[in-house]
Amino acid sequence: MDLRDFIDDAKSKILGENAKGKDGRGGFVDGVSNMLGKGQEMASDAAIALVDDFNQMLPVLSLAGYNLRELEIELGVPPKIISHFIFADEKTIEPSVALERLTDNSLGYNLLKTLMYAEKNKQKISFNDMVFGHIEIELGVIPSVRLCYVPGSGERHLTSELSKQ
Repeated sequence: MDLRDFIDDAKSKILGENAKGKDGRGGFVDGVSNMLGKGQEMASDAAIALVDDFNQMLPVLSLAGYNLRELEIELGVPPKIISHFIFADEKTIEPSVALERLTDNSLGYNLLKTLMYAEKNKQKISFNDMVFGHIEIELGVIPSVRLCYVPGSGERHLTSELSKQ
């Protein structure tokens, strides 16, 4: 298959029968736009489906000492949920008990395991004149974890700032 055949094949897949024998630039743009629109709609539906699981896990995470500070939802393709957590000084229940409570909520279970891992390792990383501030967890096709550090007074300062809000 040469390049021209490859391009014609791609156009026909995007435009269907409308691509045959035409320049197709306008139709091609419309076809791509329609595909992106459908992709964003599917991404939005997927993000909304995760919201129920997310809402159900929050009280359990809070009891285990992980407090949600901020939440971002990216409705792109693919969708992402980016949660920002701070670690409480006191825990009402042990994280292992919280894990048991979240066995039916795979999002919550995996998020709690990630938070536990981050908390365990946060002190192993240090920077001059900076202390641990919060953790960001990006839930997407490829999840990522960010340990965030702030200058000066650190965690306690952030926790007291949040309690004033």
